[in-house]
Amino acid sequence: MSDTIAEVRRVHQVFENPEPSTPCLPGLNPFVKNKLELAACFLRALSKEFLAMAGGSVVALRTSLELEELSEVLDATASGDLVQVLWEKADQRVVNDGTLLAYGLAPAFPEAFRRIIESQFSKLDEHGKPIKVNGRFIKGPNYRKPDLSDLIPK
Repeated sequence: MSDTIAEVRRVHQVFENPEPSTPCLPGLNPFVKNKLELAACFLRALSKEFLAMAGGSVVALRTSLELEELSEVLDATASGDLVQVLWEKADQRVVNDGTLLAYGLAPAFPEAFRRIIESQFSKLDEHGKPIKVNGRFIKGPNYRKPDLSDLIPK
């Protein structure tokens, strides 16, 4: 298991996000399924538009790939096919990491990720507990937005 999964698991545990003991799609119902299908359709169309304008633009090409992969994740989720969801999430990770490489951001990513996880924990109250208002977690008084500016050369 990657270090990023272990770190995100720590965040999930503190913020009371359950981790099922077996693979499942909690909360997938007909309304959610319909919205997933609609979002996937929109993202596919947008992906095609970016691809059409890509030409020599790496940004347009990577954006097209990112949108296409997200649409495939949403389709797989809407269909309830966990094997396909796993496949698409892994494929999405390949594309995401490829974008980091294509933009020259890969060397900065581990430190950026570490700082973002640290920022997540800064949302907690003085007792190390998440603050929930109206069913939603909010940023605590010690919240610090991660500063990543020093990771990119000027």
